[in-house]
Amino acid sequence: MSGGSLSEDDWEYLLQDIDDGLVIPVVGPGLLTMTGHDGTSKPLYDLLAPALMTKLGLSAETSSFQTTKDVAAAYILSGGLRDIVYRSMRGILYSEEERIKSDEVGFPPALEKLVKIYGFPLYIATTPDHLIEIALEKFRLGFQRDANVRVFHPVENLDLADLPTQNLNGAWCYKLFGDLNARKAQSFVASDEDLMEFIVGLMENSDKIRNIINFMRKRSLLFLGMPAYDWTVLFLLRIVRGTRLSDRGENSKGEYISDHNNAIDDSTILFFQRAMKTTRVIFGDPVNFVHDLHERWSRKHGAASGQRYNYLLRDLPPGSKYNSIFISYKREDAAIAVTLAHALWQANVPVWLDTQRLEPGEEFDETIESMIRIDCILFVSLISVETEKCSECYVHKERRWASERQGTLSTRFYIPFLWGDITADDVKLEPENIGKRHYGVINDRDLLSAVSQIVKLYNERRGRG
Repeated sequence: MSGGSLSEDDWEYLLQDIDDGLVIPVVGPGLLTMTGHDGTSKPLYDLLAPALMTKLGLSAETSSFQTTKDVAAAYILSGGLRDIVYRSMRGILYSEEERIKSDEVGFPPALEKLVKIYGFPLYIATTPDHLIEIALEKFRLGFQRDANVRVFHPVENLDLADLPTQNLNGAWCYKLFGDLNARKAQSFVASDEDLMEFIVGLMENSDKIRNIINFMRKRSLLFLGMPAYDWTVLFLLRIVRGTRLSDRGENSKGEYISDHNNAIDDSTILFFQRAMKTTRVIFGDPVNFVHDLHERWSRKHGAASGQRYNYLLRDLPPGSKYNSIFISYKREDAAIAVTLAHALWQANVPVWLDTQRLEPGEEFDETIESMIRIDCILFVSLISVETEKCSECYVHKERRWASERQGTLSTRFYIPFLWGDITADDVKLEPENIGKRHYGVINDRDLLSAVSQIVKLYNERRGRG
């Protein structure tokens, strides 16, 4: 590998590695490009530098501070306390996140594109904000911030810092340099001095975070918005690779570094080309690189719903037919059915889908009917325009069996959800004993309320045996 742009062969290899789950994006501040109050587009931590300067009461001209790191360093060198920097940064970042959530400002477009590439199993965050988590929660259904995020801190909560396993399912986020949430960590990387402490902490505590280190070691790292000349990149590579960077063969796992700076000094390029051999520095704006990557990924895999369906279906673990939730859906609605199943599984609720649960040679009707009438603990009916098109569709046979079982129970077993462009008044083919007042609504932007309702009913049914 070398410096420059990717050839068509390089793109093909990269996309295949992403398909195989062998690439991890490492997101730097340069990728978090946003539009400021004055309409200019800059990296987030450049945009916030004037606000932090004002908050800390520094009198120097704003132009002397390019990023919040510069402001923090100047404040600390003037005798200021680090805790004041952390508190000030928290307030500013939380305020910016609220502006994003309320759509007052646009979401970083490159981040949205990046999380929509479903082949990435893990996203490494190198900034303390929550933008990656917000993006994953918004665009990767089934992702839960309280379950799928881990935070490293050199001295705090080290017993909770590692990934639970190297066999990840769904999307995960690892916060390498702390989190602005004070409940998770009292400090984070706000200055270069903080960065040094976190890097040293990673080296000293590598035995406590073996899963994340080994997971990264077995994959190619894709650095986005972190300059190739930044010593942080080299230190991270040394920690992850576990050996001298020059002690690498042609078959060693490589890295991609998308670098905005076209004027990298020759010694840096020479080091990557000759010493490391397996690292490609890609010149150009990392934001544009991500847009190009997403476009190529989408061309290769087709519609977004199809991508999501394939990856979520692949991630679903095998489950028991007993005491699980049966989801009844039409084939045209498979994407939302699998998405719901994945979200329930991440909430520790087992799900049975006929898509992948039938064994070769099983009698289809007998297996499905037994599952609905006897084995499953809840029945979820996904009602859509497609299910209302044909009264002879197989889903209506499933729903008849489920409604007959519901008629023998005093508690809710049959849970209907409207999906897509349909209202309760449009529904004509659902069983008559299932009252329309019980219809819930499910959509691909707000899955959590449906998941919460199902989990609550599941736990109630389990409690009753």
